[in-house]
Order: sequence, then structure tokens, then C-alpha cells
Amino acid sequence: LPLLCGYNFVGDKVESLYIIPFDHRAAGQIQHQLQPVARLEQASDFHLLEACCDGLLVLSFRNTSTSDWRFSVCNPATRQYALLPLAYGSNVQDSLLGMYPHIPTGDYRLLTYRMHDGRLPEAATQDGCYIFTLGFGQPPTHIGFLDAELLTYIIGFLLFRGSLHWHPLGGMIMVFDTTTELFW
Repeated sequence: LPLLCGYNFVGDKVESLYIIPFDHRAAGQIQHQLQPVARLEQASDFHLLEACCDGLLVLSFRNTSTSDWRFSVCNPATRQYALLPLAYGSNVQDSLLGMYPHIPTGDYRLLTYRMHDGRLPEAATQDGCYIFTLGFGQPPTHIGFLDAELLTYIIGFLLFRGSLHWHPLGGMIMVFDTTTELFW
């Protein structure tokens, strides 16, 4: 089901974030109210709902001890979550571009864009897109495609008919086939 995010404000301050599934089949029935499946207090380190797919949520949060950002995958149905070993610190950062089921393997995967800060020129050769398989226990796989950097400035993606889609402002729609794991 599609998810809605709702923020609970007290004055100008965000008090909590509600994650609400939207069931269009029940939208016309009065007895079916929108009910949150998760509520994240602002006092927690969780910050944003970054992606969702088949009920799995990817959340970003700020690690207050190191002042960098981290990602976590969460299953609200089982109330389980796990930290994701994606980089987001002072010299490197992974930007989440999308989440999708990889039909040939049955895995859930994240498409990220890794960017180094430029202090180490040899590290820049590792910039580009990566595929991270949830629950696989291996580092992300580098697939290149430096042109995808512009997708790091776009909020949101659409998974439609087995492909991720983005529409950059003033640009052409970019498509990533989740079966072949190639941009076209």
C-alpha cells in the first residue's frame, strides 16, 4: 500500500512523525479511518521516512554521538529494525535513490549513490551508483553511472512496472530497470 507521512506540530516544532498506509479500497468507507502503523517521536534520533516497499520502511536518523546520518530498515508488522551499513559521514555519503524487490532473486534492494568529498582523489573513482541487498551481509555492489548524481537532489521516486522512475526538474525522466539493474 502507498504510505503517507504526517507530522504532528506543536507550534513551529515537529513533535512526531506518523507513518500511515493508504488503502484506496477503503477510502470511501466511513468506518475505515486512516490509522498510523508507526509513530516516531522527535525526541528519538529518527528523522525521515526515506523509502518503503511492500511494508518495509527505510528511515534515516542522526547519530548524536558522531553527528552523522545513518539508515535503518524497519518492519512495522514485526516491530523489528536493523541498522544498514551505508556510509554517511564526513568524507563519504550514500544517498538513497530507491528501494525495490529484485524479482529474479526475491531480495529487496536499495539503489544508492555514493559520493566522496574530494579530499582523496583516488576515492572519487568509487563514486557512482551502488546496489545494496537487504539481509545479504555483503557490501554494496558498485554499478557506476556517474550521471545519476543529479538524482540525489530529487525527493522521491516511483516504482512502476518493475522500474524505478525519477523526473528531474526541467529534464527527461530517468528509469532504472530493477530486473537487469541498468539505467535506460
